[in-house]
Amino acid sequence: METIPPELWSRIFWFATDHRASSYDTRQSPWLPSQVCPKWRDISLSSPVLWSTIVISRATIYRDKAHQHISALERCISTLLTRSRKHPLRIQLALGRMEHYLVELARILIKLLWPHSARWHSFSLDQYGDRGGWAKVWMEGSMHLKRLPILDTLSLSLFPFCMCSADTKAIGAVYSLFRNCPMLTSLSIRGFPNYEAVNGMALRHPPWENMRKVAIFAFEPPPNVFNHIPGILSRLKNVTLLRLITDTLPTRVVASHSVQLSFPNLIGFDLDAPNLTTPLADFVAPSLEALRLAGSFIVHDLTGFVVRSQCRIQHLYIEELSDDDFADILPELPALRVLSIEQASFGACTQIVQQLGQTRTLIDEGGDRSKPLCPELAALSLSLAHRETVSPGDEDSLAPYLVLPEAIANLLEVRWPRHRESATGTKACRPSPTPLLNFVTSGVDVRRVAGGDSVLERIRKAAEGTKKASKEIDERGDGEDVAESGEIQWWVNVDIAFDRDSDWGGVDTALWPDLWWEPFKPELPPDSAISRLAKLAAEDDVGSSTALDFMPKILA
Repeated sequence: METIPPELWSRIFWFATDHRASSYDTRQSPWLPSQVCPKWRDISLSSPVLWSTIVISRATIYRDKAHQHISALERCISTLLTRSRKHPLRIQLALGRMEHYLVELARILIKLLWPHSARWHSFSLDQYGDRGGWAKVWMEGSMHLKRLPILDTLSLSLFPFCMCSADTKAIGAVYSLFRNCPMLTSLSIRGFPNYEAVNGMALRHPPWENMRKVAIFAFEPPPNVFNHIPGILSRLKNVTLLRLITDTLPTRVVASHSVQLSFPNLIGFDLDAPNLTTPLADFVAPSLEALRLAGSFIVHDLTGFVVRSQCRIQHLYIEELSDDDFADILPELPALRVLSIEQASFGACTQIVQQLGQTRTLIDEGGDRSKPLCPELAALSLSLAHRETVSPGDEDSLAPYLVLPEAIANLLEVRWPRHRESATGTKACRPSPTPLLNFVTSGVDVRRVAGGDSVLERIRKAAEGTKKASKEIDERGDGEDVAESGEIQWWVNVDIAFDRDSDWGGVDTALWPDLWWEPFKPELPPDSAISRLAKLAAEDDVGSSTALDFMPKILA
């Protein structure tokens, strides 16, 4: 231990810390290393960064009955503030519903934290209530919360269950406390007051021109909120990641903006609204690489957005697709690497796979050559929208569903031929990275379709691996799964699955009967736009019912 510098030990302690754990839990870092031995204690106490994160969560408060030991919690936070010295602070207050026992805790937090606002580097407050007066607590001691010179990240989630005038005014007042944040680059807002004057004060002051990451959540927002949205969006010239999540998007408000909204530095865009037509028509994002759409749209609007922006989208996630002509946009996506579509129509799925399985002749300086659409495609996930119910003996009604697996087999044989020899006489090299294709055919088990087995065998040969792995089995009968070892080196990692026809639901594979079906999880560089967008979503949606479905597919 003596040969390791204290600075390295400090970094080890930092990486070993669960930065989501409640700060008053002395069984966690940074408290734990300081109790091991005198050497570790000296290192811990001389490392302000280890004490610079303050997390208070309603879930752990209730679990640990911390509200019954306010004085002990106050001592813990005071110790953290003292030992962090002048180091910038990261503060996360996920308090949820403001019940009576949290009011005193809120006052303690204000008394302790507000005087240190000059050290805040990151601040998050999540609070809601269903009776008047809960929000105004945060205005107590506001005279101590002045300029926030180094605040970089701010997340405010304040909303009432009933539109009490006292609460909505107080929410706007709390938001306006953070108007002096010259270094703010990341902002998340969830919940808006129902007063035009207060809204204007709360929404005009943030330095929108500085923002790099912005998330706006508007669930049942007051109508006057949309008077400010176009003006806010027009100021986001430097934003790189943008999430706009709303259950109401008045077309007339956004469309009234006289010019198109340009986001020259935007690389990741998450748009979730009932109708996406107007945003797609009004926005321009030439640097866009990752796009998630949740809401109704027509392919013409998306195509127009891509062509007008001249962007090179690499990752495209769509939550619902009813337009069978979606494949028409594929020629405009030459840089596409990952395509994931949930709740897609059968026609859309079939046309997408058929188009991707075709080649087209390109003429360049090297002469004529064949090339598939989206040549960089490395991962594809398609899930049918509707569950089919088939009566015994009526399997002939499934015959049209054979078109999709046939298109999949052709896609594999054309794009990633396993045995085709090159001009030098050598066999094709294994694709790198290994292509990942995942299809869920709703309630249709392709094996029950006439001719389905032969098509599935074509797919297996095209995706053949060097080693097979066995399904996890319960050999001992004690309820514990025992997995047989075996690593699979796929040529193409492909699976076709269907929803289980049982009370328990779930998904079974039709292609690999000896394996479990694996959810779609493409390997993505951590610095890619989609990874950064997913990370932002994870930070915004912790403990929220709005967490994105695509999150587990991106973040392991």
